[in-house]
Amino acid sequence: MQKELTAKELAVVYDGALVDVTREDTYGVSMDLRRAKIVYDEDFEELSFEGEGYSVCFNEFEDSPFESITYDDAEQETCIEFSEYMPPLTIRRSDSYMKHLKAELEKEG
Repeated sequence: MQKELTAKELAVVYDGALVDVTREDTYGVSMDLRRAKIVYDEDFEELSFEGEGYSVCFNEFEDSPFESITYDDAEQETCIEFSEYMPPLTIRRSDSYMKHLKAELEKEG
């Protein structure tokens, strides 16, 4: 089942878990982040992906950069679609991402 989330709800879903954030395409600004934590700062209305030596933030103070944030319960992953200049991102818990990659490689092999 899919569910629309706010940026704040996204941080609650992954509550301190390590996640992998991967891009779905390569146009505009794109990123791949491994073993990040998701943090939402209510004071600044800011969603962050924080890891060892990096932090990537999206501010919602004036206009939200997010077109949609959709959590797929069956796949245990979240898709963030942006309003401009950035391909969708997929978020999975770090351990489930490795299982997903292994399954994809087994299908191909």
